[in-house]
This record gives sequence, structure tokens and C-alpha cells, in this order.
Amino acid sequence: MTLPVLVRPHVRSVLRRQIVRHRRKCAAKVYSIGLWSFAFVRTRRQFFLLLVISSLSALFLAIVGAAFAYDFADMKRFDPANRLYGVTYFVVQPLIALVTVVGQTLLVRWLVRARTRDSHEV
Repeated sequence: MTLPVLVRPHVRSVLRRQIVRHRRKCAAKVYSIGLWSFAFVRTRRQFFLLLVISSLSALFLAIVGAAFAYDFADMKRFDPANRLYGVTYFVVQPLIALVTVVGQTLLVRWLVRARTRDSHEV
């Protein structure tokens, strides 16, 4: 991770913290993809597939954010009108949140039903 020499020292430390933060976000998204994929393979419940899709989409957002944090100048050359940034954060992010909420709601419903089923068997 080398930052341009022309960047001021205090800005350089902020950029390094942003890059570290985005790397952690990407690692957390990869973990959640693995977690929900494992749950889907084990249970074959469709809501886990929703959570896998939302985690994959969130990983895409984290990668876009990391690209902007790592090399903002190149990203501005690649996307001068900020269309990619605008679409990912103002269109895709709310859709990901909606898919995640639906998946988590179905997960909680399934857990509560399994709990009540188990409690009536006693």
C-alpha cells in the first residue's frame, strides 16, 4: 500500500485508516458470504440464499468504496461523473438493505417457529 508522495502526511494517515477500514469491511463481507452459504447448503432454506445474495452485493459495494478510498484520482478518471458511485450507493445499497431485511425476517420467523414447535413437544 503505497500512497503518492505528494499527499500531505495527515491526509496520508487518514487515507491509510480508510484503506484499513475498507479491507476489514471486505473481509467481514467474505465471512458473511461463507456463513450464509454454509447455512444454505446445510438447511436448503431459501432465505439463506437471499442473505448470500445480499452479502455478495454488499461485498461489491465494499470493493467500490475501497477503490475510491485507495485511488480516488484513478476512480475519478474511470468514472468522472460519479455514475458508478451514485448508482451503487443510492440505488443498489437500499435494494441490498431491503433484501437483507427480508432474509433476516424470514430467518427469525423460521427460528421462532422451530422454537415453538420444540416447546410443544415436551
